[in-house]
Amino acid sequence: MRTTSGWLLALASQHINDIYIDALNEREQRMPVIINRETQHQLQHCLQTLHHLLDYKLQDTFCFSILSQMAMVCTGLYAHIYSLEEQAGLYKENRSVSLTRQFRRLVNQYFKKEKRPARYAGMLHVSPAYLNECVKTTSGHSVSYWIQQQIILEAKRLLGYSDLSIKEIASGLGYDDYAYFTRLFTKAGGCTPARFRKKYRV
Repeated sequence: MRTTSGWLLALASQHINDIYIDALNEREQRMPVIINRETQHQLQHCLQTLHHLLDYKLQDTFCFSILSQMAMVCTGLYAHIYSLEEQAGLYKENRSVSLTRQFRRLVNQYFKKEKRPARYAGMLHVSPAYLNECVKTTSGHSVSYWIQQQIILEAKRLLGYSDLSIKEIASGLGYDDYAYFTRLFTKAGGCTPARFRKKYRV
């Protein structure tokens, strides 16, 4: 009886390079990708190195940075593979997938100023109901969910990697009501902004 083994790489989105996120978000639904032997070896070597580092149990102050950078290399390789697949025209997207992709790009560009689903629907020249139906069918989540996720992701990045105060971060994301932003973050992120910063500050 043959046995099958594999790798599962899971990363918090705030630790992934924006370029890689854009490439991986180009399609919400993907079929398995066939890769050549050379690329397979590159991925295998990268994942094995990451696995060895985890087993080594680094204890010093460089531990998080080393593991994070190695995981970023692995993610970059995956993003590159999907990007090449897109360029080669191996994937044909339907209307819902195309609309979802355009919506996600707009959210990435305007989320700090625009948080209303109807505004994004207007930019795409479709009704809010139709946009929500397409996005939910393609991604499993509503338009509002993805807008909120983009806001929370940026908030986490700023909390972890900047010296801005929480009030300044809220204002920069378009929330003059600091208390409302705190409630929103806590509900979506599972803890308060202050606790998140204390736990994940680099």
